[in-house]
Amino acid sequence: FAFSIFLASLQVSLSTFHAASHLTKKSCALPLSPVLAIAAKDTSGVLQRFEIERREVGDTDVDIDIKFCGICHSDLHKIRGEWAVPVCYPMVPGHEIAGIVRSVGSSVTKFKVGDRVGVGCIVDSCK
Repeated sequence: FAFSIFLASLQVSLSTFHAASHLTKKSCALPLSPVLAIAAKDTSGVLQRFEIERREVGDTDVDIDIKFCGICHSDLHKIRGEWAVPVCYPMVPGHEIAGIVRSVGSSVTKFKVGDRVGVGCIVDSCK
């Protein structure tokens, strides 16, 4: 069971990937901005619109206007808290993202605004 959902935005760092649920004022030196997302608030499995705070685009980031985002069985297990790993709610599930580059950090050289891009489920695995 997989489906696509529309999300407002995502920032992907070319050096380190940070899940939205882990970006808090304590862990980010950059300013935060509100972003609309689809999130699970508890183990019920219900997804709903939710405003999260994302850090601003950093030097090595690519800001993507997400058009589609896959949700697969691993996301469903994670949302429902069915694995031994603790879940921090609200949780924004999804991976294998497709969208259009909205902005890039000053150190980004391989992508430009307007590029159509995709992000696989394992970021920074091929070095």
